[in-house]
Amino acid sequence: MNLEQQFIFLFSALGAINGFLLSGYFIFVNGEKRLSKYFLGGLLLMLSIRIIKSVFIYFNSNIFEFFIKFGLSACLLIGPFLYLYVTSMTKKDHKLKKVWWWHVVPFIIIISVFSFNYSYYEDRNYWVQFINLIYKQWMIYILISGNFLKGIFKKLIKPKQKLSDQEFWLLNIYMGTTIIWIAYETTSYTSYIVGALSFSLIVYISILLWVYKRSKKNIVIESPIKYANSSLSISEAEGYMEKLTKLMEEEKLFLNPSLTLTKLSKQLGINSKELSQVINQTTNFNYSKYIVNLRVQEAKRLLSLPEHQHYTIASIAYDSGFNSLSSFNASFKKVVGMTANDYRKQF
Repeated sequence: MNLEQQFIFLFSALGAINGFLLSGYFIFVNGEKRLSKYFLGGLLLMLSIRIIKSVFIYFNSNIFEFFIKFGLSACLLIGPFLYLYVTSMTKKDHKLKKVWWWHVVPFIIIISVFSFNYSYYEDRNYWVQFINLIYKQWMIYILISGNFLKGIFKKLIKPKQKLSDQEFWLLNIYMGTTIIWIAYETTSYTSYIVGALSFSLIVYISILLWVYKRSKKNIVIESPIKYANSSLSISEAEGYMEKLTKLMEEEKLFLNPSLTLTKLSKQLGINSKELSQVINQTTNFNYSKYIVNLRVQEAKRLLSLPEHQHYTIASIAYDSGFNSLSSFNASFKKVVGMTANDYRKQF
């Protein structure tokens, strides 16, 4: 191999090796006993096996047959593990404990029977057709998984809504797997090694994002998902948040100083724990910070009105829903970055 080929081989192989290490970490090392970490570990393991097979067959097309079949077997399980990981992150674990194997075991049986009956080198035409079916199966699972992430995709186009750490990480895994599928699906127009290179690039980007996140707070996969036992999915939480936002805009319930999480949850027809999840999952605020933010925004509106210029700061505070001037002053400065009096002077 020349220098360029050596570099391509090294970069591709290192990506697969890192994938093996990460899959081992999530399956064996991480002490958190959740289905999601096992499914993520399985997804990384299947991708790594598929990639390492691509690397070696690209540089040596005469590798032994079992290695090729093993790599293609892993490819058949990438889609199922992606689906299982996405659903385990958006729904209750116990709902998957009884059914997850339906997405894994049948495909293991299929690939085992097919591999036993057909030689990769002697029955190449059959394998070509079978590989096409594998990539179609992978695509179907990508589309199904994407349906569970509609709420996250909607948040991407809403400027005022930020993704939570869980949503950011989940979207990163989903998009990375999709990009790898596209790379393999378009190899006839590019090169067979592109899929392996894409995986390596995505692994390194994910590691960098992981390190960056850890420098600010624990990465989501290592911390138990706060609302893992909730019955609400991401899409359901988005729906309730839309109702809550409309309720706040029309009735301004936050102006009531005695408003509590329990009272507000009754207005929406859900329990207080689920409402807390809705607010946290969609705004990254807890209930108290969410209400305080609404009250501060109302105070800003009142302070900017010409007809309210003669009102005292205390009056503005009480009209905004605060029950004391001290709490208003502290909250306003924390949210806005200046005192209410300094903010009023701008107008």
